[in-house]
Amino acid sequence: MPGKPTYTPAELAYQIEIYLSRNPDAADTLEGVTRWWLQDLPGRICRQDVVTALKLLEDQKEIRTYLVPGSNRIYENCNRIRH
Repeated sequence: MPGKPTYTPAELAYQIEIYLSRNPDAADTLEGVTRWWLQDLPGRICRQDVVTALKLLEDQKEIRTYLVPGSNRIYENCNRIRH
């Protein structure tokens, strides 16, 4: 069906985990996650499904989030060492 998202939140979470295994220092906004972390996925990606995928990973302690004052929420690998 045209317009139907290609990936489930669980599939997106898996792809994000793959990205983070290759880029352990990655940290980005929702827009950056969608644009860069999932850039190799063909097909339509629903923004809300990315939010759900990130929440799944946060619940599993794979990623953490924080707010930058005056900016957006940042998502990062829990194994990332902040400098």
